[in-house]
Formats: sequence, C-alpha cells, structure tokens
Amino acid sequence: DPGGDGNYRCQIMLYPQYGGFLETICWEGVREAFDDIRYATLLKQLAEPQLDAKDPALRAEARRALAWLENQDGDVDAMQAIRLGIADRILNLKALIAKGGK
Repeated sequence: DPGGDGNYRCQIMLYPQYGGFLETICWEGVREAFDDIRYATLLKQLAEPQLDAKDPALRAEARRALAWLENQDGDVDAMQAIRLGIADRILNLKALIAKGGK
C-alpha cells in the first residue's frame, strides 16, 4: 500500500482452526519455536557423545556448550542472541569433531 503507513503486519493470512483462526504472524512464532527446539537438540546431540572424547579441547567445548545451553532462558534473554549462540556452538563442535577425525 504505497499510501499506507508502511505497517504490513495488518495484512495477514488466516488459517482456520477449532474455535477461530490462527494468524500467520502467530504461525511464524510457532515455526520459530520448532526451529529453536531443533537447533538446541542438535547441539545436545553433538555435545553429549563428546563428553568422553580423547581430545581435551573437544571435551571442554562439549561441556561448555551443554552448560551454556542449560543456562539459557528464553523468557529473559533475547531469542536472537540465543539462536546465534546455538549456531556458533554447533559450528565450533563440528569443526573440533572434524579435526579429531570423528
């Protein structure tokens, strides 16, 4: 809407559900939540087996990643910062695992 206020959030698509409609903006929030769970789960799946790794740097990074994840609070912390932290730790673990030959 060139003559509008630039707020395009008022233009939403609705999905029918029991008792009413689910707005697209709400749906995007649900999708983001599922992605957050998937990435946090991937971080745990990468880190937990490395707690017994022979490489001390890999063991330490796995412990740090799991401790960091445990201390995150999505109600208090900015979710974008948490997402970036998870991605960073996943990449660090993958690099250390690849370096160690696993």
